[in-house]
Amino acid sequence: MPSVLVTGASRGIGRVTALRLAARGFDVTAGVRRAEDGESLQQDSAGRVRPVILDVTNPEHIDGLRQTVLPAIRAATGRIVFVSSLSGRISTPMTGAYNASKFALEALADALRIEVRPWRIPVVLVEPAQTDTDMWRTADQLLEESIAGLAPEHRDLYAKHIDGQRRSIPRSQKMAAPAEGVAAIVEKALTARRPKARYVVGAGPRIMGLVGRHLPPRVADPVFAAATGVPRRP
Repeated sequence: MPSVLVTGASRGIGRVTALRLAARGFDVTAGVRRAEDGESLQQDSAGRVRPVILDVTNPEHIDGLRQTVLPAIRAATGRIVFVSSLSGRISTPMTGAYNASKFALEALADALRIEVRPWRIPVVLVEPAQTDTDMWRTADQLLEESIAGLAPEHRDLYAKHIDGQRRSIPRSQKMAAPAEGVAAIVEKALTARRPKARYVVGAGPRIMGLVGRHLPPRVADPVFAAATGVPRRP
């Protein structure tokens, strides 16, 4: 029976992935931050998921992983799958900090993939776009909270940008794909005989990725500006 550790399994993509892999016969250890989230996973998986309290921002928890998970991966010639985002390859206006975090994850995974090559450990990136999780379901609320934190002069300066984002969020919410599709790609990345370095989830995101990578900025920038509600003039 293959074993897997799924971090961030309390909700969203992590939770759906943990349940899917358990149903497919994996021995699943699921990292959660609250005991009640672990109990919910156990209940919904009929006891097939084993939850552990794991906060990836807690140094003590990370130290524990250094002693058990990575040596086990080397011993079993396992593999590592990161759930990144299309936002780790394409930057969009008003989300620069989020893009920066995903670009950093992509760089980390690219470096690690080469570092662990001598042990034949594949490192895979899964790159979804809009996904039907709490983040997108509450995107309009998060936007309003961010706006409330702006200084009045910045709200005035970016008034048209803000209006554009308010209009674009419902469109993105309608486009949000089920988290099960991402979980299916994670399973593929874990089980493929020769996994790819990257899997972009969905036809639409693949097209957007091609636009971002291959069109010159003078052509691509207006496309992304229009899609995210950036005005033509201030």
